[in-house]
Amino acid sequence: MAFNNLGRLLSLSRHQDLRRGAASPKAVVFAGRNLYVAVRDEVLSDIVALNRSLAPLLGTLFRLAARGHWIREKRPLPTPPALPARSQLFEPSSAGPFEVTASVGSDGELELHLTMHSRGVRYLLKPYPEIREFEGMLRQLGPGQTWDGVHFFASGNTAEAEGHPLFYFSRRTDHVLFTFSDGDWRCLKELFSAVLERPELRSMLDHLSLEYGEI
Repeated sequence: MAFNNLGRLLSLSRHQDLRRGAASPKAVVFAGRNLYVAVRDEVLSDIVALNRSLAPLLGTLFRLAARGHWIREKRPLPTPPALPARSQLFEPSSAGPFEVTASVGSDGELELHLTMHSRGVRYLLKPYPEIREFEGMLRQLGPGQTWDGVHFFASGNTAEAEGHPLFYFSRRTDHVLFTFSDGDWRCLKELFSAVLERPELRSMLDHLSLEYGEI
């Protein structure tokens, strides 16, 4: 049986505004109300037929529910752990003046420790939404652009350092400003991307993606 209304709704849920923490409360409420209307207007014989029709879509529906839970409660929606509930420490990755060490706490949360050797700074990134926004900021910010995110503010200025761009970022909760040359910014971006692609972290990242409702 075709489940046309819900199929159209889920195509809307893949819009970029519902990804990686960018969804506003209004967007999630809108999706929830449309889900109600979609289910209400389907012609289904009984609850068994409804469950059968929803089965292929449960993954996306769970992520929508988890996203709404995160926006309202500021807590992930717990699921059975992908890994045993014990602390883990992974081998660090280094590039240029930077080093990133990943660890998992007993609460199942991923932590990334960014060491900036030239500055004598060790910078903690957690929880998952903050890590994902930091990665998106590094990946997307270019010269002459600004990043105005939930957790970070950043900018790339083009007319400094003898014509070479300088990049800045600060976390909204601590307001500590860091400055990077163009070369250091690219080095940090490549290192951070490589860390998140490490095979030993993929199952953890996939599990947290589900708990936080990343679509």
